[in-house]
Amino acid sequence: MSDYQLFSPLSPEEYDALRADITARGILVPIEYDQDGNLLDGHHRAQIAAELGIDFPRLVRNFATEAERRHHVISLNLYRRHLGTAERAGLVAELREAVT
Repeated sequence: MSDYQLFSPLSPEEYDALRADITARGILVPIEYDQDGNLLDGHHRAQIAAELGIDFPRLVRNFATEAERRHHVISLNLYRRHLGTAERAGLVAELREAVT
């Protein structure tokens, strides 16, 4: 598991649905890495691509600090994921703390 997989794994049903979609349409959203090759976003997509033996679009982002990396990962996923209210509130608090 990556140091930047900050969220719970997809449920088996969600994973299967994502896999079916990728099988049918490919990976449409680039999988993001930092300048050091660390996987930041798209852990499930990358895993499915490996299972299917398919290539995928990549995006490399540059960050000066670890805090910038974490902020980016949280920001990307905050409203994309099915998070509970308490989990979302905790992540919002972490983002706010990072900018103060």
